[in-house]
Formats: sequence, C-alpha cells, structure tokens
Amino acid sequence: MSHKARDAKTIGLAIGPKEKLEIFGAAALSEDELLAVLLRTGMHGVPVASLAKKLLSEHGGVHGLENATVAELSSTSGVGKAKATLLKAAFELARRNGNAAPTPDTLKKANGRNRSGGKLIPFGWYGGKYSHLMYCL
Repeated sequence: MSHKARDAKTIGLAIGPKEKLEIFGAAALSEDELLAVLLRTGMHGVPVASLAKKLLSEHGGVHGLENATVAELSSTSGVGKAKATLLKAAFELARRNGNAAPTPDTLKKANGRNRSGGKLIPFGWYGGKYSHLMYCL
C-alpha cells in the first residue's frame, strides 16, 4: 500500500474507487474496485462495490468473468446487456493489448527495464500476457 493510500485511510477520507484511481492510479485498486469503476452504478439498494464483489464471486474471479458470455454476465441482477457487453469489450481490449507486438519505439524506450530501473526478465505466460520478473541493479 502506498503512503498516499495509508494517509487517506489515516485521516478518515472515504473515497470511492473512481476517486482512488484518480489520486493513486489504477495499480492501487483491488479487482473489485476496478470492476466497480467499469460498472459505474449499482442498482436500487445495492451499491456498485457490492455488485462488483458479487460478480467476481459468482464467476470465480477475474478469469471467470473474462470467460463468461454476455448472457451469463447479464443473468446477474443489476447487470444488464449494456454492462455485460462493456465488460466483454474491456476484456477483449486487454487481450489484444497482451497479444500486441511491441513497436520499435516502445522497445527502445523500455530497453528491458521498468520505470523504477529494475531489469525485466521474461518468465512465463499468464492470462494472455507474457509476465516478467524484476530485479534491481
């Protein structure tokens, strides 16, 4: 947890997932918070955070959501065809991003290192993306 997130909790700020994303970045959000941002709204008497947790639970996590059909997603109360198709489109974009070949410019910029300067070592395939280990020099 970043010091910003700890500070927000310490002073008792109640921030939603959209605000948390704006302040701390997407990496600071849990899977249910990221899903809540995509869903945008819950339903009468059910906050969007609860709906996101319910969807993840019903489908066995993010990988289950990714493999669910629009009909399966929209069978959950509070998730209509619009939200279900939005989720399927988001997963497809993520899949395409994971399968996209890097451009010469991105390879040149990265040069095998991440933003913090750690060296990246490829180690395996995960969810349609090639994953890396990092070590710092």
